[in-house]
Amino acid sequence: MSLKPVPDVIVFNVDKSFYARSDENGSLTVEGVSKSDTLFFQHPAYFRLTFTLDEIAQRGYKITMTEKVLVMNEYVVAASKIREKAEVTAHQVDVIDVKEIEFNNSQTSAHVLEQSCKVFVQRSQMGGGSPVIRGLEANKVLLVVDGVRLNNAIYRGEHLQNVITIDSEMLDRIEVVQGPGSLIYGSDALGGVMHFFTRQPRLSSDETTRVDGNALLRYASANFEKKTHVNFNFGKKKFASLTGITFTDFDDLRTGSRQNPFYGDYGKHLEYVARINGKDTIIQNPNPLVQKFTGYRQFDAIQKFLVMARETKLIFNFQFSSGSNISRYEFLRETKTVSVTEPLHVFVYEDTIIQIDTTYEAELPRWARWEYGPQTRFLGSLEVALKKDKKFYDDATLIIAYQKVLEERISRRFGETEQFSRKENVDILTLNFDLVKKLDRQNSVQYGFEGAFNHVRSSAELLDIETNEIQPASTRYPENGSHLQTYAFYARYNLNISDKVIVNTGFRYSHVFLNSKFGDNRFFEVQFNDIRFDNAAFSGMFAVVYNPGKQWHINMILSSGYRVPNLDDAVKVSNLETNPEANRVLVPNASLKPEYVYSAEAGIRRRFEDKVSAELVFYNTLIRNAIRVQPFSVNGFDHITFDGELSSVNTNVNIGQAVIRGVSFNFSADINRHFSVTNTFNYTYGRNKTDDVPLDHIPPFYGQTGLHTLYKNFRGEVALRYNGWKRAEDYAPIGNDNLINATEFGAPAWFTLNVRTEYQFNRFFRVQVAVENILDRHYRTFSSGVSAPGINFILAARVNF
Repeated sequence: MSLKPVPDVIVFNVDKSFYARSDENGSLTVEGVSKSDTLFFQHPAYFRLTFTLDEIAQRGYKITMTEKVLVMNEYVVAASKIREKAEVTAHQVDVIDVKEIEFNNSQTSAHVLEQSCKVFVQRSQMGGGSPVIRGLEANKVLLVVDGVRLNNAIYRGEHLQNVITIDSEMLDRIEVVQGPGSLIYGSDALGGVMHFFTRQPRLSSDETTRVDGNALLRYASANFEKKTHVNFNFGKKKFASLTGITFTDFDDLRTGSRQNPFYGDYGKHLEYVARINGKDTIIQNPNPLVQKFTGYRQFDAIQKFLVMARETKLIFNFQFSSGSNISRYEFLRETKTVSVTEPLHVFVYEDTIIQIDTTYEAELPRWARWEYGPQTRFLGSLEVALKKDKKFYDDATLIIAYQKVLEERISRRFGETEQFSRKENVDILTLNFDLVKKLDRQNSVQYGFEGAFNHVRSSAELLDIETNEIQPASTRYPENGSHLQTYAFYARYNLNISDKVIVNTGFRYSHVFLNSKFGDNRFFEVQFNDIRFDNAAFSGMFAVVYNPGKQWHINMILSSGYRVPNLDDAVKVSNLETNPEANRVLVPNASLKPEYVYSAEAGIRRRFEDKVSAELVFYNTLIRNAIRVQPFSVNGFDHITFDGELSSVNTNVNIGQAVIRGVSFNFSADINRHFSVTNTFNYTYGRNKTDDVPLDHIPPFYGQTGLHTLYKNFRGEVALRYNGWKRAEDYAPIGNDNLINATEFGAPAWFTLNVRTEYQFNRFFRVQVAVENILDRHYRTFSSGVSAPGINFILAARVNF
């Protein structure tokens, strides 16, 4: 119960001679109604109330409404980029709204996705989070912020941490589109789309100046999180400004103490590397539950301006995110078997010193240092909502955006003094023009254009940490620069056959050009030529929505999606870090073609008297031309020396087919005005059909069940989150499943019990207290290199002004 004003509440009397809607301040005027007349208060997100005007007067003309867990007539945007009711949308769209985000007190945007259980999240370090949608991950799912795609030319196919650069405290909502979204969004939307909508500037409703905002102070015990956030809105009738700033400081993460003794020291951090007196030294960790070097800091800022110019709306959007270095925790835990020679005995014989050595095998850390430098993301965009044009469109939106992304990787092997630093500087310019034209009462068409331009510059250096001598080193991408350009057009046709049947169909065509220049190749034993190629891609969709009654929603979708190879696929020269016992190097391949998915999906949703909702979705996805790493040779060489070590040569190739099948089930019910329950469950199966082996990135089944209560100013939740077993035999033999980070039997099943509470003292101030992982269980999510938090006490204070 937020005690905030509720806009858009519909109020009417029995014979509907009176009708009114509350404004943004939750206010309305009642005229022409007798004191004994009954008034109905109705809003899709709240329980319906009934009062006489006399009863309203006795309450001081203030009505308190109670929120539902089951929201009716919800609108979504991400599925088609246009605002439409969920009942007419064919795609499965999961909405995570600002109330859920604030109540869950997620530390990052990756945590927001994870705690919703609508998306599976993998972690290689605490400062990360790689979303998985329907068994597809990294550059095979698309991140979008305020209509601007974040995926760029260097998004890799392994695990990504870029989602944490989106400030979770400035989110208004997240819409997760499950399944291929290439028709509307283009390349990379194979598994789905995560569209992050940040808060918007708010105008004043009259000639007065509107000033309001929010502030947050939060502490969490598992990693000693200290977060400070404030946002401030200034609004006139035709101009508004919104400013948001967030600073977060995380210490090293403590994992759970309760663990199955059968797994020994699995997940414990027994020792770490420190440099003492100029030598890499192995130190015993005084508290093995504390995962050393997982802490980091992050700063986020956002500035938006809203300008109303006649019938045209302009939104200027500036976002900035940067942080401290973030250690790649899973790499720092890697060991490598090496031969160690030490003196066994030294003696003097006839004035000659004789030394007898002994040689033995030892498990030593592979890395003394491996971390990401400060990852910086800047976004500046202009969104223009154009006034109506009767001939070509009814609604049109133009978004022009510029982004700059800076990344750095710093690594040094244990016992060595040579430290590599590789930096990437990416400039991205995008243009999206989306239009909607209603042809008649039953037919409408949506169409649009996209242009994207990526310029990537790479640099690298080799530092001797003892002498401070700096030398050039091999770059991750071609050192003379690379360009990736995309041009696309799409069209979508909507036909309302009747009030019960809606048909959507459409297509998209994209053309992508890549140009990379390697330079003199002085760091490689073989010469890599400059690479140029262009790829065309085509996708389509056919969907039917059938609503046989108010309480039913049935949909069927046949769709395709594509991902055009980017720089990381085609021109990268880099170590493959998936096997610490074998040195492998990835080399370019200029002949790569787009990856495709073909998906069939069917879903059914049933509501019962607006109190219970159950949704069941089945999907089957076929992957063709999947890009995978395979052994390779360059000019007859199947091994080359890279970064000082002899490494086997590998490259990305398009190979064969794979299949992914799955089911998701969502359930929610309002038991009464004070209690409700929710449940979500996801199961995915994946198989590489070419090699007849498990497909990588396929999580075990996972879900969450929650009991919620809302009474007066108090809100509470008890939730059970769980993951099933991922057996070792179900891990992919190639790829990035990281069996090395699990037990010898795979990733054990786990569950956590969590309690959250919130008390609203008044409309301006509330306090939140939560305890996560109450049983302090140790667990590690599938494919992750860092263990999850142990028992975690959260205290947050939120102020609205």
